[in-house]
Amino acid sequence: MPHYSNVGHTETRYIKVDQTTLHAYQTLFDIPLSQEIPLLFFARYWCDFTLFQSFIETEIMLVETVLKEAEKLFCYETIKASLTYKSVQQVKNFEQFQFELVLNDNNVIQQTFIRRDS
Repeated sequence: MPHYSNVGHTETRYIKVDQTTLHAYQTLFDIPLSQEIPLLFFARYWCDFTLFQSFIETEIMLVETVLKEAEKLFCYETIKASLTYKSVQQVKNFEQFQFELVLNDNNVIQQTFIRRDS
């Protein structure tokens, strides 16, 4: 399926973060152990969304990340996560893809990827 066919679509999932996995992440990045979830931790769940599946076997490069944190998130909560495929556009020899993950309707991770045209 072409990468542009799902532009504008949104998929929602509910995420329950495992405290052991969270603490491993916090240790790896030298973050004090707590139940508070760093916003970038949620990027690990992108591959669980059907909208992102077609990119898993594709060679893409992350070129930009924008974080908007409106509220703290904790591992004892179930987090509503909505991934939207925002855009795809041609930029010289590359295709640029932009995705946005909204967490609990307030926090946002927006990431831009590129892929060299074949």
